[in-house]
Amino acid sequence: MSYTSKSVQQPTTAAVAEPGPDWPIAKKIWGLAWELHWVGFGILFGLVAVHSFVAIVMVNHRRGFARKPLFVAINVMLLVLGLTRSVYLLLDPYESRENGVQDPQWMTLLLFGIAFPCLTSSFCLIHLTFLEVTKLKVGPNKLQNVKFISVVIVIHFIIVLVAETSASMKPELDPLLIVCQSFFILWGLLLSGSFIYSGCKVIRRVENVHEQLNSIEKNERLRNKKVKSGTTKVAKITIGTSILGIAVCALNFYSLVGVYGLYSKVVHPSPWPWLAFQSGFRLVELAMAGTIAYSVMQREGGNKKDNAVMSNSTVTNNPRKLPTEALPEPGPDWPVAREIWGQAWELHWIGFGILFGLLAIHAFIAVAFANRRKGFGSKPLFLAINLLLFGLGSTRSAYLLLDPYESRQNGIEDPKWLTLLLFGVAYPCLTSAFSLIHLAFLEVTKMQIVPNKLQNVKFLSAVIVLHFIIVFTAETSASIKPELDPLLIVCQSFFIIWGLFLSGSFIYSGCRVMNSVENVQRQLIAMERSVRPSLNTTSKASTTKVAKITLGTSFLGLAVCGLQFYSMLGVYSMYSKVVHPSPWPWLAFQSSFRLVELAMAGTIAYSAMQTERGKTRINNWAERRVISTAMTKPSLVPVELAATNAVAAV
Repeated sequence: MSYTSKSVQQPTTAAVAEPGPDWPIAKKIWGLAWELHWVGFGILFGLVAVHSFVAIVMVNHRRGFARKPLFVAINVMLLVLGLTRSVYLLLDPYESRENGVQDPQWMTLLLFGIAFPCLTSSFCLIHLTFLEVTKLKVGPNKLQNVKFISVVIVIHFIIVLVAETSASMKPELDPLLIVCQSFFILWGLLLSGSFIYSGCKVIRRVENVHEQLNSIEKNERLRNKKVKSGTTKVAKITIGTSILGIAVCALNFYSLVGVYGLYSKVVHPSPWPWLAFQSGFRLVELAMAGTIAYSVMQREGGNKKDNAVMSNSTVTNNPRKLPTEALPEPGPDWPVAREIWGQAWELHWIGFGILFGLLAIHAFIAVAFANRRKGFGSKPLFLAINLLLFGLGSTRSAYLLLDPYESRQNGIEDPKWLTLLLFGVAYPCLTSAFSLIHLAFLEVTKMQIVPNKLQNVKFLSAVIVLHFIIVFTAETSASIKPELDPLLIVCQSFFIIWGLFLSGSFIYSGCRVMNSVENVQRQLIAMERSVRPSLNTTSKASTTKVAKITLGTSFLGLAVCGLQFYSMLGVYSMYSKVVHPSPWPWLAFQSSFRLVELAMAGTIAYSAMQTERGKTRINNWAERRVISTAMTKPSLVPVELAATNAVAAV
């Protein structure tokens, strides 16, 4: 008993902003890279603070396009952001005791956490400024004003202050940090989405006004080019800032999963992945703060140009009518685009058509030889997953090889309802296969992440059927009555929300499996050294391999949702029904979308075909996990409880 109690160390319960590696070992591994990280980013954030301070001092001499109160507020937020990040990194970076300084716990958490509301608040205020200058309305007047935004900003700061101080005083209140981070993610995604929407709307409006004025008076061509460049420049900056905002939210989501699921309180994260993640996070924060600072310092000239465009858009509101038929994706000017693309277009529709066809053939063979299968899931799940992949591959292949994107490439003109169904039905096939492979993974690893009523085939089947009903209803209705196009937004929104939920839960379960493998291995080695060889090889390797596949599929799922969100904005806002999208950006977007869909389907197919040997190893790991934690119900438990139960079992 004395040996066991000595081997299983109790983890510290101190709340930290981010769990760190084993610092003495990590610093030796990193060498100069660690110095460059904390010193470099500390100085860069300090420069952001200095720039904002100078802007506030010279406010009466400003040339920015924002009103004075908004200009000052934005720069104050950037000043606090730069100052807190710089102090946090230069004094005691990540609680590494680098300079022999040991900050109080409440101060460490506040310095780290206060930067996030500063970032979103400055982002929100620059968006409000942009809407004021361009005279654009994206929401009700009661929401699109300084008072409402100020209330939300104050609430965000209160949440952060309460969560960080409470967690520093009582470690058992750590879940408040999850609430804090969740608010940041949701608020940041909302701001980024609305910013992208408004930026795309401005670009579209500029294009329309430019064409309308040129058709009325050709002598206006030169003047309109200047107006276009001034307005679209501001709009493009906003879109760039929004994309960075989405990246920050994604990294914060990963951080949230890491703090409360991926990084164990016993096993330190690996040095290089941890440093790479932190460097990426700081870099994106810095880039976002830089674009906000750049935007707020735009000269008055841009203001006048923006106002000119907005006033012109209110005068000329009778654009030439084009067909309003529903399209799954608005296409470029096909005769012109095909000449520009050359062989790239042929490679796109033929190449992806063949690849999706091969996916369908693979899934068909898997279904035909289901009785000889070697997959790790149960037979019904194996069949369902491959049938869905077959549906995905066959519909995508038919859509691309018959009449790709309604380009009339082969002289074939599919009925409108068939075109929409072929394009749209692939999405529920993809998410449904994704959800079923997740369920199979949870069954094999004997893990429970939601109540039993939700984590079963019946509930999942109901959601899948609902998704298909929504798609069929939306696509057929939009093909019959173009004025019912908003149903397509409902359809795409359901796909995005359901996909994000699946990806998030898949990441969570995969992280917990890897975490549990490490913990169980350490506990069993501590209790009985004779079992070490078997634990070091097959069990750990096979289980973590499956978990890593799930993580890869989940990140592809997030990418698909992100592309679908961008596509939704493109269909209903960015691409005008008068102005065709530019050929190369359109083809690049479609190629990326098809590539990510194909990669995600491929990882799902690969996961479903994992051998029985892998299944046996995973089951052996699950049984060892149950034994090591001295539990009768197979479910993952916190490391502290696992360690205690392991000692009791001995």
